[in-house]
Parts: sequence; C-alpha cells; structure tokens
Amino acid sequence: MNPHQSAAVVRIAAPFLLMANAALQIFRARRYSWRARMTVVVCCLVAVLLPINGLAVFEYFTGVVGEISVTLALLLICVMISQLIDIRILPGRDLSAIACALAVAGLVLYPPAMGLVSADIYRLGYQPTALLLVLIALALWAWASKRNMAAFAVLIAVAAFDLRLLESDNLWDYLTDPLLTFWAWGWVLSWLCACVWRRAHRFRRLEGV
Repeated sequence: MNPHQSAAVVRIAAPFLLMANAALQIFRARRYSWRARMTVVVCCLVAVLLPINGLAVFEYFTGVVGEISVTLALLLICVMISQLIDIRILPGRDLSAIACALAVAGLVLYPPAMGLVSADIYRLGYQPTALLLVLIALALWAWASKRNMAAFAVLIAVAAFDLRLLESDNLWDYLTDPLLTFWAWGWVLSWLCACVWRRAHRFRRLEGV
C-alpha cells in the first residue's frame, strides 16, 4: 500500500469509526447480539462510502475536520472492539496516561499556532530527533509502569510516521489532532473535577465525624 492509498484509508477510517462507535453505543445499551452489532458496523462503513453530489460522505468529513491522527484512530478502534466483544481493550490507567500526555502536547502546540507564543514547537516534528527521544522515554515509562497499551500506542504512531501512512511529513500530525486535543482537555478537566469533588466529600465526612 503506497502513502496515497494509506492516507485514503485513514480518511475513510475517521468518519467510519466515529459513526460506528456512536451507533454501537446505542445498540449496546439495548443489549443487541454480537451479530447485530457487526451488521451496524458494516452499515456504517457503507454509509461513509455513499456518494452525495459526486463526493463520498467521508470526503465531506475530511473537508471540514481534516485528517485525524494515528493515535485517535487507534483509540477509536479500541473503543469499537470493546463495544463489539464487551471486553475493555484500553485500561483506565493507560487511557489516563494518554489523555494527560495529549493535553500537555496540546498546550505546547496550539498557543504558538494561535500566535500567543513565539516558539514554533510544531516545526520540530519535521526533523523529530528530539521529539523521538521524548517519545521513547514516554514509551519506556509507560512500559515500566505497566501501561502497556499506552506504550503500544506511542510505538504505533512512530511506526506510522516512519512508513508515512498519512499525507503529512510532520510527526506531530501522527500523534495528535484538534479533535483528540479537545478530548484530552475534557478528560483531564473531568478528572480534576472528580478529584476535587472526592476531596470535598471526604472533608465533609470528616467534619461530620
């Protein structure tokens, strides 16, 4: 598969995975069989390939959202598999580590892109020696702390960059994207709110004692 073909697969994967996960969430809540869920997945794939006014549905999505990162595709695949077979593929510890790393990456990348900071961190992704060293360190930490899926996600993104599976030549585009950044910020914010609520609840209980 050449880079143009693989990029086309990724463009199809984005709307397909988002649509399939949303539909599976509805079907899972109603306790449909595994065969019915698979039918839903196939129908979603057909839906994103349907032509409308000369363009397939997935092309409209790409025109608005752009290309998604390899990391987001991996997360959506894990969620879809989990909903199909009722087995959690991505443990909470791994998901938290990925979300925190992506939230920090977003804070590093997007302020310069909006002109708020002069440093251009995104440029480092074109010759990513330093970035690769950081990623290797993160992968080793994740592996040592038994966050194996998080380490696996880092390695897959780097391997995809090495194979140039996307149209971009920048490693950052394989690691994250705006959709993933907003999700990561939402995850971290909800986690912080949950921690504050638990501490406040514990404090109220102590006061009651």
